[in-house]
Amino acid sequence: MLLYRLDRRLAAAIRIIGLIGIDYSVLANRHHPGTSGRDLLVALLLAVTNIAWLIWTIWPERTERITLDLWVLALAGAVLLGAVPGSAASAFVFVAAAAAALRVELDRA
Repeated sequence: MLLYRLDRRLAAAIRIIGLIGIDYSVLANRHHPGTSGRDLLVALLLAVTNIAWLIWTIWPERTERITLDLWVLALAGAVLLGAVPGSAASAFVFVAAAAAALRVELDRA
């Protein structure tokens, strides 16, 4: 990905802006974070994906293997996409897959 070639601070800023955009699309959706039912699930999944995204932002290329933060980002992002289908939550899955492909061979990613 192009961000790996940029200055580390600039790349982190772009990742944070991307996260804000994804979060906005989830928050502006009909099923937004709340305290019960589906809305509670959205709130929990959004928190989990945000934490995983921030860990990935801090250490984007720390290892040559797929780490827990990428697994969590992909799985929680996929469930979040099911809970909030009209949002950009699919970006969580896409970013996790692309980051994994940069760390390991494509067939393992």
